[in-house]
Amino acid sequence: METTPDSVINDKFPLEWIEARDFERLNFDKSTWIPLVLEKNDVLHGNFGTPGYRKAYRDLDSIIVPLDLKPKIESIDWQSVSRHNSDAAWADDEGFYPPGSYGQNSQILYPVIQRTFATGDPKQWDLLQELEVGLKLLRVGDRWTAPEEGDVEVARLERDQNGIPDALFFRAEYLRDYLCAKKSTLLITGFAFRDAVEESFPEINWEMIGEDSRRQERRFEHGWWEGRLAPMHEGGQPFGATMHVLHASRESIDPTEDVPIMPDPSQDTIKHSEFTRAAHGRKVFGLSGRIWSINARKQKASS
Repeated sequence: METTPDSVINDKFPLEWIEARDFERLNFDKSTWIPLVLEKNDVLHGNFGTPGYRKAYRDLDSIIVPLDLKPKIESIDWQSVSRHNSDAAWADDEGFYPPGSYGQNSQILYPVIQRTFATGDPKQWDLLQELEVGLKLLRVGDRWTAPEEGDVEVARLERDQNGIPDALFFRAEYLRDYLCAKKSTLLITGFAFRDAVEESFPEINWEMIGEDSRRQERRFEHGWWEGRLAPMHEGGQPFGATMHVLHASRESIDPTEDVPIMPDPSQDTIKHSEFTRAAHGRKVFGLSGRIWSINARKQKASS
């Protein structure tokens, strides 16, 4: 789905890349591998706020939905599916929710369990147990195989350069078998952004929303895209931005005391100073594209 990084980096007018129509056309009907979860930096070049900067990121997540519940979640969005916390088991007055449960509905499940640890141990991604055990898969390192079918690779985990999980793919034919047996569908939602910085982007003729700022949006079958062009100071601060800084201190405190005793503020002298600082640096432009996919793909159960 990503444009070749070198061509993106060297392109001074990356309008086609920013518009992300390749993401709009995303379809897994003929794919051999289906992403169950993905949090991947595709491009990262240069420093933010400086000409030549490029960054691209994708975030996909999926849930397994029983067919009889599908009408209730067809308009669900990426924000509702994407996880920001570690999976865990929990309970409330309504019942018990095992790991992988989608909110307060234990019938809807995440196919990948994401775990983090307060000890600082590395983040861990595992397949949902009923998916792994139900298809008789064996995990060896970051690969899951089917030993009874000639050790064919059924799932694979990918990691970034620091060894952190960033994608887990599942072979489509095995996923269809599982979904058919479970009378369920796989709903995939996604978000992606692409950013570029150059001295100018003269080819952009989007709607003006302010001096030197432009905006454009596009709706498509499974989601929407939004693009923005805005000036900034080299280094990343919004062009013309100012900040007001206020320092306040109490004169009664002796900084040499380990546990100073502070009097009531009404009996103390408060010292303060303030100043305004303006952003500086030459004018450059930031171009960004944001795309959200709602129901990006429903991996249908085969009959």
